[in-house]
Amino acid sequence: MATLSTPLARLRALFLANLSLQFLDGWVTYAGISRGVPEGNPLVALAMSSIGPMYGIASVKALAVCLLFLVYQRREHPVVEPGLISLAVTYTFLAVVPWTVILANTPR
Repeated sequence: MATLSTPLARLRALFLANLSLQFLDGWVTYAGISRGVPEGNPLVALAMSSIGPMYGIASVKALAVCLLFLVYQRREHPVVEPGLISLAVTYTFLAVVPWTVILANTPR
């Protein structure tokens, strides 16, 4: 059974949680856009208007995953663990939860 008692195990779990949140955010964003809900993030909206919704979302998420990987590579630094925790909380409550609520209240 895996334990999160070691710093490396916690960082790995936080990295995977953030990676999962990126994919989930991309999925619910695309679902919302497909239902006609506008994107609230101006950078994502710009990417979508430039190269289309699917590729715009995918490119922004790919950039986010690359940045997450770079942060994870610096896992020895003392701010990496709190930073990954902050990112997970932020994405959960400012991206995934709002999109989920919007999707639950938007007809198909």
